[in-house]
Parts: sequence; structure tokens; C-alpha cells
Amino acid sequence: MPLMPIVFLVLGLFSIFIEFFLPGGIFAVIGALLVLGSIIAFAALAESLWFSLIFLIFAALSVYIVIKLALSCIRKGFLSTSIYSEDNQEGYVASSWNQSLVGKEGIVLTELRPGGHVRIEKESFTAISKSRFIEKGEEIVVVGGEGETLFVIPKRPEKES
Repeated sequence: MPLMPIVFLVLGLFSIFIEFFLPGGIFAVIGALLVLGSIIAFAALAESLWFSLIFLIFAALSVYIVIKLALSCIRKGFLSTSIYSEDNQEGYVASSWNQSLVGKEGIVLTELRPGGHVRIEKESFTAISKSRFIEKGEEIVVVGGEGETLFVIPKRPEKES
């Protein structure tokens, strides 16, 4: 029995297994080429067509079993270094601006050119001016927001000279 095709098959199966824990496609391509190469090498070195057919079925079943094993390891948490096993929502708290602040008035703490800080009801907020640069100390009105940032306009329009 030729040894080289079996070594190729084992290396290919190992590469396919590793692909599930270090995704990127490289290990999958290498694994697929090694498995395919092992089938071709076995067919070239085999004494009969039946041995080649049996090896082909064995290789296909082995790939199936390795994939099922890798998915099982991911689900059960074994080798939990996979990106698939991480819960990317865990600990995430969506931040959003307080919509009840729309229409509220406040004062500019730092110049809004266009971003800075404002104080509304004794609380400081990050803000962006939706009209013009607003100087420190000017009064503003909240017109909207996004994330944790408020959108403000000056309470009094710019004086024309």
C-alpha cells in the first residue's frame, strides 16, 4: 500500500480542520489540494480500480467527518479560539442620544468649530454645530443627534452687520 497518498490525505484533513479555527481560505485551499492530490496519487499507484474507488470513498467520508468534528468543536466550545465561537454582541451596549433633548436649550462650554461640548440641564454633552461656528458661552438649541453626539444650532441667528 503506497504511503505518500495517505500522508497527503492526513495533511489535507488537518488543513481543512485548521481552516475552521483560523479562517482565511489558505488552509482550505491547501487542504483541498492535498486531498485531491492524495486521491490522484493513490489512483496512479493503486494495483486495481477497486482500491482507487475505495480510497476515494474513504477520502470523501474523512473530509465529511473532519468538517462535522470541527463544527462540533466550535459549538461545544472545545478549542474555542475560533472567531465563530465569539459572541460579538456580548458586553456591547448601544449608545444613542437622548431624543427628549430635542428643543432643549443649553450653553456652549467649548467653541463648536464645528464640534465641541455643550451643557444642557447641568449635564455636559458632545455636540456638533449644524449651522456655523458657535463661540463659547453662546446659547444653543438641540435639533437632533446621532450616537452620543447632539446636533445643535445657535439660539439666536448670527447678527448681520
